Amino acid sequence: MTTALPKFSNLQPNPHWAKLPLFNRKNWARVRFEHVVDRIYEVIK
Repeated sequence: MTTALPKFSNLQPNPHWAKLPLFNRKNWARVRFEHVVDRIYEVIK
């Protein structure tokens, strides 16, 4: 069975998502990438 995806013109934003704490970025701070990661060259499998 194949499910057709909706057309992009029919997509609507979900206003309830904006109320989730996940999207509350009020107290977030910008940090440099290298201050967040330890080793960018290491591959973890």
